Amino acid sequence: VMVYDPLLFGLSIVVAHVLATVALATRFFLAERFRGRDLPAKAGSAAIMGMAVGCMHYTGMAAARFYAAESAPVATPAIPAVWLATAIAVVVSLSLGLA
Repeated sequence: VMVYDPLLFGLSIVVAHVLATVALATRFFLAERFRGRDLPAKAGSAAIMGMAVGCMHYTGMAAARFYAAESAPVATPAIPAVWLATAIAVVVSLSLGLA
């Protein structure tokens, strides 16, 4: 059984939001500092955004608690797999068609 600690889960979202905001601010700060050269701004921002993804992932995983269950419940699908596949195909086709 997997259970989430709500505080750590919320913290993972806050961490991602803060680091993503810092990445955007860094992008614009470095773009101003290195006028005419876009690579330093993009590289610095990308590095911070990569840290944001990793930090959110590991904070979220720290929020997960796993407990052994004597008998694991059998997962039954809410809808048949064929209907799910059809719905996904229709949404993807519509998205590609509209794009």
